[in-house]
Formats: sequence, structure tokens, C-alpha cells
Amino acid sequence: MLIVAVATAWGNREGGINSFNYSFLSGLSALRLDHKLVCVVTDVNNDERHDAEKKGVHVLRVSGVENGRPTDASSYEIVEWLTKNGFDPRQDSVFIGHDIVTGSVAVKAAERCGGRVALIHHMAYEEYQNLRGGLGEKTGLNFDRQQQLFETPHATVFGVGTYLAEKAGSLGGKQPHVLIPGFPEQFERNSALNNQLRIAIAGRFTPDQEPLKQAALPIEALGKAIRDAAWTVKLLEDPTVFIIGVDGDRIREAKLETLASRIAGRHVNIVPRPFNDDPNAVVSVLKQSNLAIVPSFHEGFGLFGWEAIGCEVPLILGRKTGLFKFISSQVGRGEIHSVDMLGGVGRQRDVDAIAEAIVEVAKDLPLAKQDAIRLRERLKTEKGCTWKHTAEAFLSAIDPRREPGLPARKTPSANAPSRHFNSGKKDFFPRCVELTLSENQGSTPERFDVQADLWFGKQPLVLDDMKVELSLRRAQVAVSSTTGRIFGERLGDNPKVAGLEPTAGGMWIVTDPGGGDTLGHRALGVAPICQIETPPSTMADVTVKVLVSPKDVNCEFDLPAEDRGSLKEKLMAIVVQKALLDETTGEVIFSQAELRQDDIND
Repeated sequence: MLIVAVATAWGNREGGINSFNYSFLSGLSALRLDHKLVCVVTDVNNDERHDAEKKGVHVLRVSGVENGRPTDASSYEIVEWLTKNGFDPRQDSVFIGHDIVTGSVAVKAAERCGGRVALIHHMAYEEYQNLRGGLGEKTGLNFDRQQQLFETPHATVFGVGTYLAEKAGSLGGKQPHVLIPGFPEQFERNSALNNQLRIAIAGRFTPDQEPLKQAALPIEALGKAIRDAAWTVKLLEDPTVFIIGVDGDRIREAKLETLASRIAGRHVNIVPRPFNDDPNAVVSVLKQSNLAIVPSFHEGFGLFGWEAIGCEVPLILGRKTGLFKFISSQVGRGEIHSVDMLGGVGRQRDVDAIAEAIVEVAKDLPLAKQDAIRLRERLKTEKGCTWKHTAEAFLSAIDPRREPGLPARKTPSANAPSRHFNSGKKDFFPRCVELTLSENQGSTPERFDVQADLWFGKQPLVLDDMKVELSLRRAQVAVSSTTGRIFGERLGDNPKVAGLEPTAGGMWIVTDPGGGDTLGHRALGVAPICQIETPPSTMADVTVKVLVSPKDVNCEFDLPAEDRGSLKEKLMAIVVQKALLDETTGEVIFSQAELRQDDIND
């Protein structure tokens, strides 16, 4: 497979998508698979080329516009260079675009050679670009461009973390995939002592980004914490702050140092530094720190905070960050210190809240460090958190039948027998529950997607000459196969789906996505619920049942409360008589559907 990633530079230059792209391609290279890797940039120097070559990545420089971004015309340069340099993009190629920075170029290049396209969502512009006001037109334009990009037919869409994955799916109307970044690979252990508070802050703190990135906010908060609590909390007597990514004017004029000292009423050791392209620069500071702060009002993910977790550093961050939403949804929020930032006129409230969080950490630093170590280990255990895992997740999404650690699947031989599935179904109360099964295009009996189209509604019945409506509060979807097994990620695992909760044993719990007490919606059908793997030379099959506990059956009728019990009993007798009982669970089967394989030789 040929994988072509379009960025603006190789390495951490300018941070953002380049930092992600650099580590991501490094992870793909580290898998040591038979893939050819190319990185498209608009600027590169000899040291960067040499570094890329060591990682097995070919670097292609194309023309760009003033801001360093490639243009749609760059797609011609890409295809021409690939052809001239012995790459055949028409065989099996994937072009990766990073949001609207390079996404359209990747789409154009893929179109020119018949390749596939993968789009990675990095920035939710509508959430933050107009924070200071006056940029409504630009924000709207960027949102429109993102929607058009992620609606690209047949594109595989990704988001960095669960929040951006959900956004990507919303923008393009597709099932998104989550890419979880790796922790810093150069980190070995945190060497910060417990007898001095050392705070790390990093970002792109330019003046025009201040309403969003808020470099001054944690400095003000630290000053307040020192002023209010230094006389009772020893660690606040002499803290040190390293803040990386500060603009030159603020560094030269000592604005942050002056701000902290003025509020604290004493000297505060603030060390502002400019942005550094060296990927080790931030980690070198983090591994000697015992507190990290992400002061941004909003972050699509928050890679610095993620790196802090990977370096066992206690973390303070805002709840409007994708990182907070990811942590709280995956492992809970108990081991991080979160702040509900208000921004704008609520700035003083934000200063107070961060100051309180700083004091809380400083009061019991050993406990905070233990929480940070525990959080890192839990994430490592449950999510992997290496760039190899990120690369594996990407390859599995663009090639679902691929075994982890193995090359991409081969194209089936034209002489192989064609195969299809026979389907059958029974809806016992079709207007209450309707279920249909199919397999996605490209499925094979060895590995096939289960596409379950499931609708809930109300079933009108007549009981004792009275009209009754039958509906459900809650249901379970059970997927089973007599010859195969559920393979890989299931629908709702990551990201989560409102009203759908996967559980053990091939079961999904279905509730109303809006929190109501009656099911009346399409619960499945937009994306496959799971994938079934069947051993070779075995006839593939899958059965899906919709199970309901009697207590979750609703019946609506106009009767006094004292008369409803007997009528409900009669209704349940009809339900049990007309439907089936599941012998395993003792619950009522409202609908059941099957897919079974047939072979047809050409």
C-alpha cells in the first residue's frame, strides 16, 4: 500500500497538524509493514529530509501559497512525482488530508489516480474562531469548507479524540473513526521533586490567539494563589513556571513576569520561552514538572495536556477541551483537575477557579502525583497510547479485514467463486419493532459487516374492544453466530452513540437517545453494528434478536388507574403468545433476523 500524507512541513514546525503528522507517520513506519510512506510538504530542509529518510518516509516538496499551505494545483505535482519516482498510485493508495489545511489537496490527488482518501479532523472552527468577535464571516466560511470536505464521497473520516471524531461524523454524515495519539515515546520517568512546585505550560501563545489560548490566565491565577495561600501552603512560597510558545514581544518586555509579581505581591519565577520545533523540548520540561496547565478556553483535543498525562504530571484543564471530554468519557474525571471556563466577562471567575485548583494540587502534591501515575497507567492499559496503536487504528479503519500487525488484504482473485448471503426475518409486532439485516459491499464470508436497520414505533392493537398502543421503554439487541465471532470494534464502543450501549456477550442496550421513556426512533442502520469473523471453509452466519423484558413494555389506553392492571396482564399474554421467548434470557423476542452464506460458482 502507498500512503501519502499531505502536511506543510516535516517535523514539529508550527506545531498543530505537523506535530501530529510527524508522530503519526513515525508510528506507521515503526510497524515495519510493507507500506510505502510519502509526506507532502511545502517547505523542507536537509536535516528534515535526513530525519524522514531514517524513518523510511519519502518527502515531496510542492509549491504553496503565502501561509505555507499547498494548493489544489499541488495535486498535479504529487501524482507526477509519484509516477516519476517509481510509485504507482493506481494500484493501492491512500491520500491523507489534515482538515481544511491540506484535505482538499489529498482529495484532488486521490481523484486523479483513483486512490482512496482519509480525512483527519483537527479543528472545530465554529467553537472558537470568533471568540473575540469580528470574525464571523471567516468562521462561517471555514465551517462551510469543513462540511464540504468531510462530505467527500467514499472518504474515510477520522477525528483526533472522541470529541473531534463526533464532529467529523456530524460534518460529513459518515461513521467516524477515533485516532488516539501516542504518549511521548522519549519519556522514561518523571523526576520532579515534591519539595518545589514546578509548573509547565505550552502552546502557540501569539497575541491574536490570546482570547483562545489565554497565556496570561494561568499566570494571573498563580499570582492570586500565591497571594491568598502562600502563608499556609509551603509549595506556593517559591514556585517556578516554564511557559513555552510565548511571542517575542511579551518575552522581551517581561510582561508575564510583571503580571505574576504584581498580583502576588512578591517576585514570582516565570520563565517564558518561544515556540521550539524540537519534539523533545516540551517533554524535557514536563518530565521535571509536577503540575501542567492547559489554559485554553477551547481545544479540539489538547495535545500538550495529553503529553503531560503521558509524563505523569498532574493536570489542570478546561472542560471545553476535547481532552477533558475524552478522559471523562473513557476513564472518569477523578484524576484530573478540571475548570469550567467562562471566558470573556467571566475571566475573573476563571482566574479564581484555576487559582483554587493550583492550591488544591499544592496542598497535597504527592497525592496529585499518585493520581497522575494511576491515570497514565490506566490509559496505557486500556487504550495502548503509542503511535503504533494510532497507526494500527488508522489501518484497521481504512482496511477493516486486516489483522493487526499484518499487511493489507490482497484483492480477491477474479477466478474466485462469488458469494452472497440469504436473509430472513420475522417482526412479531412490525410497527413496534422492525429489523432488517444486510451485509455491506465488499464483505466476504471470512469477514463481513453486520448492517442492522432497526426502527422502533407504536403498534396499535384492539383489546376488549378497546384500542391500545404497544411501545417499548428499553430493548436489547443480541448478535450471535454459530460458526464465527464478533471481531474488532463494535458500534458505540468509540465514539459512544446516544441511546446505544454495547455490553458483554454480543449485546447492546437501546434506550431513547433524548432520555425519554418510549422508543420511537431509528436506532441502527447508519453504520454497521459489528463485524463477524468466520474461520476458512466454514459457512458464515449471523442472527440478530431484539429482546425486551416484560417490565419495559408500554401500553397506552384510556382507562381509570384501577382498571389498567388487568388490561396490562391481558396485553402481555397476547405479546407472549404471539412472539417468542428467548430461552437464554427469558425475555420476549420482538424481532429476529438472520444472514446465512451461500456459494455460487461462476
